[in-house]
Amino acid sequence: TLPALAPFAAHRLADAGTDPALLARVWAGTDRHPFAEAIVIGTAAAALCTLNPTLSPDAARERAAALWSDRPTLATAA
Repeated sequence: TLPALAPFAAHRLADAGTDPALLARVWAGTDRHPFAEAIVIGTAAAALCTLNPTLSPDAARERAAALWSDRPTLATAA
């Protein structure tokens, strides 16, 4: 079991009233939304643990965070 995405354990993205354009900017790397980013990283960490059951939750989260930060974005393409 992966740990909760503290400090967001009781949040849902739908409750945030998030604008789809903001999420597109976050994905593109031109804006930040810590909660949305935590969802992406947490989901990627869960996928990594599924693919490699010997991977610890902390290692999976670190790898997922690195994948997120190293992704090609509009901000890095400029």
